[in-house]
Amino acid sequence: MSNDSKLITVYIPKNKAEQLVIEALLNSAEIESFTLNAGVQSLIGASALFNVGAGAIEIQVKEDDAEKAIKLINSK
Repeated sequence: MSNDSKLITVYIPKNKAEQLVIEALLNSAEIESFTLNAGVQSLIGASALFNVGAGAIEIQVKEDDAEKAIKLINSK
């Protein structure tokens, strides 16, 4: 990913299983995804996907892939 690419949040999963399913779905369509706040959650030791201090986990893609990713997620 180039340094000037903007990341867009396309999904906020309700749990870890949903996060993994969405990431696999995007991967199968060759859409590179990034997970925001997952590392912070691990540092805090949160077992849930939301911790007040860290914020919700967000699945993000490059701006150029956002429309395709959202359509794919919504089709499932």
